[in-house]
Amino acid sequence: MNKSIRPARVLMAVGKMDRGGMETMLMNLYRCIDRDRLQFDFLCTKPGEADFDGEILALGGRIFHTSLPKQAGPKRILEEMRKVMEEEGPFAAVHAHLLFFNGFVLLAAKRAGISIRISHSHASSLLKYHSLKGKGYAAFMRRLLMKNATCLLACSRQAGIYLYGEKAVRCGRVELFANAVDVEAFAFRPQTAAELRAQFGAGEETLVIGQVGRMIPEKNHVFLLELARLLKEKGADCRFLLIGDGPLRASLAQKVALYGLGDRVIFTGLREDVDVLLQALDGFAMPSLMEGLPVALVEAQAAGLPCVVSDGVSKEADLGLSLVQFLPADNLHKKDWLKALSDCKRRPRPSLEQVRAAFARRGFEVKENVVRLYTLYQLSPQNGGGGCDQ
Repeated sequence: MNKSIRPARVLMAVGKMDRGGMETMLMNLYRCIDRDRLQFDFLCTKPGEADFDGEILALGGRIFHTSLPKQAGPKRILEEMRKVMEEEGPFAAVHAHLLFFNGFVLLAAKRAGISIRISHSHASSLLKYHSLKGKGYAAFMRRLLMKNATCLLACSRQAGIYLYGEKAVRCGRVELFANAVDVEAFAFRPQTAAELRAQFGAGEETLVIGQVGRMIPEKNHVFLLELARLLKEKGADCRFLLIGDGPLRASLAQKVALYGLGDRVIFTGLREDVDVLLQALDGFAMPSLMEGLPVALVEAQAAGLPCVVSDGVSKEADLGLSLVQFLPADNLHKKDWLKALSDCKRRPRPSLEQVRAAFARRGFEVKENVVRLYTLYQLSPQNGGGGCDQ
């Protein structure tokens, strides 16, 4: 490392760095940047230690916390954010990942004199903004962020429309920034797959289906449990891996007990080794009510898995490997889901070369997105380079 060169620092505004899709995407980028030239710091609006905090600190990043916005009120939270931006900088840019709350973050950044202010949308809809009060908040914050952002990013076209409005997307103001992953980390490893399947009580003929996601209503885990119950009633030899955690964990466990699925459904909890767990699967399921462009689905395709997903998932998430099947997640289509999941066992995996090519064509290789970051942050050419720390 050249000690005479100080890295440019970018402040990432987040809730907290737990293991969600957006957070995983940020860590994929963070591991791959040249940290002699660019460093990430994190401004968190939620209290407590988060899953990725230890790794962030080990990589040289800093973590700052504000008060909870709902408790602090707008005046105080703006002042707290501005103070961090002024006193802990200089920051080359502020990059906000808080959906509609991006408006407040970028207003604080403008008041702190930061010239590059990026809003990033990672969701195509959230239930809490469907109420009259939620819609009013969203409309106000949208106007605020549109006034204060210098760059608008979205993981998909629908996510762009949701946060910024259709006009902003149609006129080209919104740039798409793919939720890229390191394809090599998900390459299929037969021995690992066999060992994991044995741990989960799955034989060679057992159908193993997985879902990765926070256990919240939008992810619709209940629908998957109903499918597991139907498959058991049909006498199918199957296992369902629910990877993740969240506020609905206890109620989902109760439903597993009610359905008599204790031997079929496995709660793995939060895991650092999702790339490894995917090795055990025959297929991936995502019955979400709504999604932007989910990182978990991108990772499943990187692993070469057949994916059965709801029509609430953005079509842009299909990376052209003939792996993704879209179905409505409702009672009328349960038979279609059962057939699609059962068929996963017979579908061949694409080769690593095919996966690499498909991801590169659609901009989902993480190393390419790292180069884009240098441009977004207006770093000079010598700020490029680096390699992934895996």
